[in-house]
Amino acid sequence: MTIGSIDETAARPRLPRLRGLPWVTWRQHRTALLVTTGLFTAIAVFLTVHGLAMHAGYRALGLDSCGDLHGPACQAPLDVFVHRYGAWPDRFATALMLLPAFLGTFVGAPIVARERDTGTYRFAWTLGRTRLQWLAAKLALPGAALTGLALACGLLAFWWYAPWVPPRGRLGSDMYHVMGTVFAARTLFCFTLAVLLGTLIRRTVPALATATVACLAAIVAPATWLEPLIQKPLDANIDTDSGTATGMTVNQWVVDPAGHRLTSAQTDDLDVQAGPDLVSKHQTFHSWLTQHHYTSWVSYQPDTRFWHFQAVETSAYLAAALLLAATALWWIRRPIH
Repeated sequence: MTIGSIDETAARPRLPRLRGLPWVTWRQHRTALLVTTGLFTAIAVFLTVHGLAMHAGYRALGLDSCGDLHGPACQAPLDVFVHRYGAWPDRFATALMLLPAFLGTFVGAPIVARERDTGTYRFAWTLGRTRLQWLAAKLALPGAALTGLALACGLLAFWWYAPWVPPRGRLGSDMYHVMGTVFAARTLFCFTLAVLLGTLIRRTVPALATATVACLAAIVAPATWLEPLIQKPLDANIDTDSGTATGMTVNQWVVDPAGHRLTSAQTDDLDVQAGPDLVSKHQTFHSWLTQHHYTSWVSYQPDTRFWHFQAVETSAYLAAALLLAATALWWIRRPIH
């Protein structure tokens, strides 16, 4: 080796290397993080390829220039577009809505539980770093990686879903749960909840099972019962308010010609009464009601509140995640018996 080659090697910039707790965290959890990154990469590739095709199909059918998508001029091309791509938003939302629960549990539950389960905490917590510093690094690095990947996925899904916003809206669709910022906030929440449960339970398999059930409940319950209550819904006549077609439906009812609100049983009786006409005249129940001077009303959240709902729900999940992380950090300082 010549002096010149030595100087050239010395001058070559070196990539930064992880040291200390960040390096230990990467070494211990690299498999989970690589699997998670691979999964999100596969989702991103699908969304990009399929999204480009779907956006191009939307423009090729003239849906971006035909006017009101609910009007007669757009009906035929919209039917073609729905036939080609209409099932994908529901499929995608169904596949990914609960993903934060499984990813957060998969990465978070073993962080403390595995150390306690195998007894390696006696070595890991006596290397010149306190338990508090050790867990802080374990929370920060995998948590930031998970949240960043989920946020990128949610924003990409937001772009992918854009052609469906005019006919279906965002707030009333199941895609609400997998796009924007809520998806990332739920992922971080499930991760910190799993870490805390692993800290408390101290056994890997029971911690994984308990965290999975708890995370699923923390996603499904708010989505079912709390989301419609974030803001007071609007009451509107379906025939006169076009916003009802793209909003989140909270409740719906029928008003008779005299202005009386019908009960569910009375509406069911009308449905039975309308049965022969619906079959023989190929009518919808709504058109039958209109023909007989009934009006359909709905209580709904308009689609314009999408980002307000996202901000409220994201803030709630982030606040809960910080509280769970703080609780785990406080608990791990307790004496080990």
